[in-house]
Amino acid sequence: MTPRPKVTPRPVPQAYLDLIEDLGPEVAAALVRARGGENVYVPKRPRPDHPLAVALGHERFAVLVERCGGGPVQVPSCRIASRRATILTLAGQGWPRARIARTVGVTETRVYQVLRQARMVGDPEPAQPDLFGLCHQPPPPQA
Repeated sequence: MTPRPKVTPRPVPQAYLDLIEDLGPEVAAALVRARGGENVYVPKRPRPDHPLAVALGHERFAVLVERCGGGPVQVPSCRIASRRATILTLAGQGWPRARIARTVGVTETRVYQVLRQARMVGDPEPAQPDLFGLCHQPPPPQA
């Protein structure tokens, strides 16, 4: 029997790691949740009702303006890492595989693939929380 190659999960995109380094994890996560997958222009002197200020909150937006004002910011979507983290979290909470698939918007086969890959790389705990709060917020359990 041929041994299976070790599978490594897809890492968080480098663009997201760069945002964390430049803006801090809280601002980076808020920006990805609000405008993931977009290129956004950050003004030097924004209005108080700027859409990014509304989406991020004024404190986070102030950090973004201070560090990136006057230029574009490419915001990664982080969808793959987010879906994987959500699948692992919900599985760790005991959700049925079919319900996880419906909630996350993937096939049940994909749910099994993610869980199998997590076991192959030795994830210590399938319910490991998403480090930067990027996973989809699951609906509350039904009684």
